[in-house]
Amino acid sequence: MGIAKDVGKSIVATDFPKGNHPPVVIDPNADPDLPPNPVPAVAPIPGKETPPAKPPVPASDDFTVPDVTPPGFEDEAAPPPPAAPAADDDTDLPAEVKTQGKGVKDAFIAMRKRIRELESTPPTSAQELEQLRQEREQLQSTLARIDIQQDPQFVAQYEQPRQQVVARLKNLFKKAGVKEEVADSLVSTDDPMARQEIIEDSIPKLAAAVWPMLNQFDGITDARKSAVENAKVSQDKFRSERMGAIAIGKARIYDDTIRELEGSGHFVFKDDEKNKDWNEKVVKPMRDNVRKAFVSGNPIVQARLLAMGVAAPFYLKLLQSESAKRKALEKELLTLRGARPGFRGTSSAPGTPVIPGRMDAEAAASAAASRLARR
Repeated sequence: MGIAKDVGKSIVATDFPKGNHPPVVIDPNADPDLPPNPVPAVAPIPGKETPPAKPPVPASDDFTVPDVTPPGFEDEAAPPPPAAPAADDDTDLPAEVKTQGKGVKDAFIAMRKRIRELESTPPTSAQELEQLRQEREQLQSTLARIDIQQDPQFVAQYEQPRQQVVARLKNLFKKAGVKEEVADSLVSTDDPMARQEIIEDSIPKLAAAVWPMLNQFDGITDARKSAVENAKVSQDKFRSERMGAIAIGKARIYDDTIRELEGSGHFVFKDDEKNKDWNEKVVKPMRDNVRKAFVSGNPIVQARLLAMGVAAPFYLKLLQSESAKRKALEKELLTLRGARPGFRGTSSAPGTPVIPGRMDAEAAASAAASRLARR
């Protein structure tokens, strides 16, 4: 019988005296109630290397665990990360605001900041709502004062005259050999004492010429300040003046156009001294309707009249063509009719049109009926 040797965790039975039995490896952890199932240990063949054993393949199945949290195991929802606060400077202003002056930019930044505050803590009480209403009115007033200064009419009425006064002052100082910066110093303050000191120190000989210019500059500045403080009234005034100027300009263009049309043969716009009915029933309504549509500025009415006006020459040409065809056909029919008696018993030569005497439609119909009755 062989001798059992302990090799690691397995027991290898060797030294069998009879037969060429290979060594047997016995697993000591095997179930004792089951019959032994020894695994023969194959001895290596001399001169041939044994390839390395492949790593065991883990057991696998077709089921893949989904990445889903089972019911009842949910974690409390984490709050979303706070959004980065928008900058309150002029780094992210809209393009149309970036091109404006500092006052517009500051007002926009303040308005945006206040909107964010209201979004985070909206008002609830009546007192807060009233405070918000007052802030809105104040903001609207601020924006109106800024907006009025961008109005072209405001610039033409106040800014340009002030700049012209300053330009005259600088030109005067340049001719006298005085630095132009003195003019800027004089108009940057409205204190008479400060101005007097500047004049005495820099241009004492030009005081008589400088003070009237400064008074003119101050008058324009005061009017400008009043227009800014009453921005809403100024805006309405400028708007009304623009509309009036536009209406006057349109009326002038209309009158010039009517005269041109009269001279080019468009008789529907031309009065006839011998035909008052024509003037009252055709020419006057035509002119009034065109003027009203032109001056009113209603785009819908103007678009319709424009389309009709573009089509009018075509209709006129078509009418003239059809009228010429009708006259030629009537002439041909009269020629082909030949000689035949007229209503007054006269006859015409063959090929000569029969032209009855003067009578209206009723008289012609009555004469024709009488003649047919006698046949």
